[in-house]
Amino acid sequence: MLINSIKIKNFRNIEFLNIIPDEKINFLTGNNAQGKTNFIESIYYCSYFKSYRTKNILDLIKNGKENSFINIETYNAGTNNNIKVYIDKNKTKKISLNSKVPKNREFYKVINTILYYPDEINYLSIYPQFRRNFIDRAIFITDFDYIDLFNKYRKCLKQRNILLKNSPSDKEQIDAWKNKLIEFGSIIIKKRMDLIKRINEKLKYFSIQQGENYCLKYNDYTYEKIEEDLLERFNRNFSKELKYGYTIIGPHSDDIVFKINDNDIRKYASEGQKKTFLLNLKLSQIVDYKSVHDDFPIVILDDISNELDNNRKDKIIDKFFDNSGQIFITTTLPVKNLYSNNGIFLFENGSVIN
Repeated sequence: MLINSIKIKNFRNIEFLNIIPDEKINFLTGNNAQGKTNFIESIYYCSYFKSYRTKNILDLIKNGKENSFINIETYNAGTNNNIKVYIDKNKTKKISLNSKVPKNREFYKVINTILYYPDEINYLSIYPQFRRNFIDRAIFITDFDYIDLFNKYRKCLKQRNILLKNSPSDKEQIDAWKNKLIEFGSIIIKKRMDLIKRINEKLKYFSIQQGENYCLKYNDYTYEKIEEDLLERFNRNFSKELKYGYTIIGPHSDDIVFKINDNDIRKYASEGQKKTFLLNLKLSQIVDYKSVHDDFPIVILDDISNELDNNRKDKIIDKFFDNSGQIFITTTLPVKNLYSNNGIFLFENGSVIN
């Protein structure tokens, strides 16, 4: 998977950019607030059709402008593709794939990104929802049907919660939706367990190189008896659900624990350990993606220079270079690209000046 060219118009502080990136490694350099992170955000937006930095679409449009536009040319699985994204002040969002409106989320298959940004480890450490979302996104880019499965589960969850809140005596309907939640939820849990098993195998390899032991731990389920486990938990907690007025059992409320040396990173890891863990987790996800698709995703590393000393930074970049395809790295430090003759872009006031 490659990005061959990127055109951006009126995206955050970027008025216009037209960049042809290197096929392997790209350093986006310059001082803070010059447009580096905005540039990689535009790639991420074309990958997931949403931002990782804001929920407000108006934040993405340059001040004083009415709309924003991104045009990316890609090469993926032997095919050249063009993806265009348009957003405006009326909160209109449009996407086209090869000049047509894509069907069945085809655009999700064009650009798959794995992103590292420093603040993510804080969200992952504090909020179970972010840990669940991390795993679910990792599954989705290796199994494009997963989002449909999850949407079916969420619709069932919504209907059951309405009944629990407004019609708690209608046990027959509540149980009917419970059975659908068990049906869809058991598949989601199995897919999560499968993904975590694969990731842990890769994490073990990378963590040994760090002299530590990294792993992810999911809620205790018996793989062959997940439906029975869920049914027992629903029955045991039904009175609580009636009291609270919503469903408390299922993959929407499960947690994933991140561990270093068998200790929960929320309690026993330094900030440096957490960030090193996250970088190695991203490496493991990249290798897992490659094992499924026989190709690499686009890798984005935002501002790792402020997290690591030069020696550790060079080592981690070498790791990503050896285990990735095309990479984009933002940094405030001057760099010399030892990996190719191209791929250094100096940002200033939303423009590339070299």
